[in-house]
Formats: sequence, structure tokens, C-alpha cells
Amino acid sequence: DHGTLVTGGLVGYTSGVTLSDCENHASIDVKQYAKMGNTQATTALIGGVLGCSGAFDRGNETYQASSLINCENTGDIKLGDKSYTGEHSVEGNGTFPKIAVWIGGVLGGDLANSTEGFETNLVNRGNITIDAYTEGAFVGGVIGHSYAATRDGLKNYGKITIENLISTRLLLGGIVSCIQSNTLSNSHNYGAIEVKNGWGRELYLGGVIGMNKSIINDCENSGSITSNFEIGTRSAAYGSVKRLAIGGVAGELSSSANEMNNCKNNATGDIIVTGKFFNGNAKLGYHGIGGVAGVMVGMVTNSVNDGDITVN
Repeated sequence: DHGTLVTGGLVGYTSGVTLSDCENHASIDVKQYAKMGNTQATTALIGGVLGCSGAFDRGNETYQASSLINCENTGDIKLGDKSYTGEHSVEGNGTFPKIAVWIGGVLGGDLANSTEGFETNLVNRGNITIDAYTEGAFVGGVIGHSYAATRDGLKNYGKITIENLISTRLLLGGIVSCIQSNTLSNSHNYGAIEVKNGWGRELYLGGVIGMNKSIINDCENSGSITSNFEIGTRSAAYGSVKRLAIGGVAGELSSSANEMNNCKNNATGDIIVTGKFFNGNAKLGYHGIGGVAGVMVGMVTNSVNDGDITVN
């Protein structure tokens, strides 16, 4: 059996509704998510205000878009679970548990592929700390992962600390880990981001967004970025490394249709990268570190970097 754990400071999940003018001031501490009784969890969504937006509507067999407007979180969020010891245990053989986590200061994850949803004027002031084993981690200061909503006026002031994480892939942004479509506009990250003592196959890290699959406009980062993440697989049989992509605004623009317009990494957004980049007997991928984007396949216009970059 498999299941999904959804946790929100105010609401666990919504489908086809609007949540507005809401605040959460309580902390969230998830100490175990890999097991729920006898059920093996495959996904965990955790948000300071709302865990999951656009939950699956079984009656219509669709993901119904929801909106989140004028909401704020001040509570800290912690995830710490290394209890998984099943078939994909990380201990000894270099593989990963098949559990994905989506964590955001305000919203854990937006699943709806409809553009009808809005994520507007959201503020996170709580710190996010993760110390866990996952198959994939999608972490954002405001939104963990956003599929197709219109996003505008998002701000993060909280520090994000990823410590001792073991994960196939980590997507991490000061505002959002990844957007699949539609736009992200007029958003600003002020919080520091620190990744330390972890390892995995892929890391996409940006002061605003980890991976951009759409269009971002008029966004800024003022938080420092520090990464000490080991890129590699401790079992060559598990596959090859794909990449490390770290940018002051975006880790990666992943296709030619993606855009970054009028964005800035400010002087306080210094980038410091250390760690090992290897892959045993398997083929290495490519790595990129940049003031505004680490890896760019799309288009960047009228964007500026004022932060220093140090690679050790």
C-alpha cells in the first residue's frame, strides 16, 4: 500500500476553492513521514498555511485548481525522518527511499495543471529546516512546487537549511523549487539558503527558483546561497549524475521556451559552492554556477548580478 501525507498549518488540502487573508503562526515539526501505520508513503506535501492546492478530484478525474491570496506564515517548518529501512534504504548501498517531499513556507505543492489558480501576495517569515532521506525534495521559501497557477508578489524572509539530506534530486528556491507553466512575477527572496553535508545525483538551486520551466519576470534575490553538496552516486549501478545548477536567481532554465526577464541577484546574494562532484564508474553530467542562472537553455534579458561567486 502507498499513501500521501499532506500537512498544512491551517488546511491540509483544497480542491477548486480560494483561501484568502489567512495566517499561520504555529510551527510544524514532521518527525516521520515515510510510514503511516502500515502504509508506505510515496509523497509528503507540507506547507505553513496550506499543504496541497488543487488536490485530485476523483469524481471528475482531474486536478481542480485552487487559489491562495494574501496569506502569511510565521511558523518554522522542520522535517526530519531517517527511519526508512526498506528495499531502497540508503544505508550501505547508495540508493534512495522512494518518497518525494514538497515543502513550502506557505504552500507545500500545487498539483493542478489548470491556469485558473492564483498564488498572490504570499509571505513566509518562518525558517525551513530539512534533515531527511528522500527520493526527491522540492523545497521553496514560499511554495514547494507550483504547476500552472499565476504567481505574483511572493516574498520569503525565512532561512532555508538543508542538512545531511540524501536525495536523488534536490530542487530548491528562495521562492519556489520549480514552476511548470504560467508566470512568476514581482517576487523577492530575502532569506539565506544553506545546503550542507548532503549528497545526491542532481541539485538545482536558485535564490528565487531552483528550476524554471516557464517565465519569470521582475524577481530579485537578496539572500546568500551556500552549498556543500556531494554530487555523485555511491552505487554505480544506480545511474549517472545529471547535473549541478546553481544561480543567484534561477538554478536552471530548462528549455528554449523558458524566459527570465528583468531579474536581479543583489550584492547580498553572494554564492559560495564547495563539495565533491564525482560519480564513481558512471558518466558525469554537466555543472553550471552563475550570478543569475547556473544553466541556461532559454532566454535571459535585462538581468543583473551584483553578488560575489566563490567555488572551492
